[in-house]
Amino acid sequence: MDATMTVGDALALAGGTTSQGNPRRLELFRGGEKVRVDLSPETPISTSPIRSGDQIYVPERSWLSRNTWLVSSAFGASVSIAIAVIRYR
Repeated sequence: MDATMTVGDALALAGGTTSQGNPRRLELFRGGEKVRVDLSPETPISTSPIRSGDQIYVPERSWLSRNTWLVSSAFGASVSIAIAVIRYR
């Protein structure tokens, strides 16, 4: 890898994240153990704590952020029901 690449570039070379992934909460594993680092996709590889053999893990986004359509639909339906109940009282 080129030292001018960013962590995000490295993720892109690896095939990117899935639609369920949260690239803002990257985790670094070294020797099978989680290493506490502040790692963001914009971090240049040359200044990152990444070493040869490390693994970068992209955790899933929260259920709520993956299903905003469901939450907004449920909210819209409940408002519609409330309006109908008030209107026909």
